[in-house]
Amino acid sequence: MVNRILPQLVKRFREKSSDYGDVFKELGIAGQYSDMHRKMYKLKRAMWEGEELKGEPPEEILSDLFGNILISIYLYEEAKDKRRGKLGRGVQRELEGEEYRHDAELQGEADQRAASSEPGSGQDTDSQGASTNRQKGRARKQTANAVRKSASP
Repeated sequence: MVNRILPQLVKRFREKSSDYGDVFKELGIAGQYSDMHRKMYKLKRAMWEGEELKGEPPEEILSDLFGNILISIYLYEEAKDKRRGKLGRGVQRELEGEEYRHDAELQGEADQRAASSEPGSGQDTDSQGASTNRQKGRARKQTANAVRKSASP
């Protein structure tokens, strides 16, 4: 089963994702959740309620979910790498929750540490940078919240 189905799923994922590029980075993990939530609703109707879907068969939905899961794992791994101080492949999305912190906050702290170790650096520059990073963090959180609201039934 794995040797037959998994290569097909990977091939389909690669073909479909080439059309999209890195657009998944724009909404990050919240965007993936929204996509999966919408598809799960359709899948429930087909698999649980026995409804015949007109737009796409359950197999296609399941294949798309496989892609969403791969992307989600990728985003989580990239976020972990960034928290460990490694540079990932440019994913700039934050993960919500107490245990995860916004990239902007982490960058602001790193900027503050670097600025405080430089001779002649002033407090004004540090506070402006921290303020800008807080604003960026708030904007990202608002975007993620808007995605979550749009995903709610």
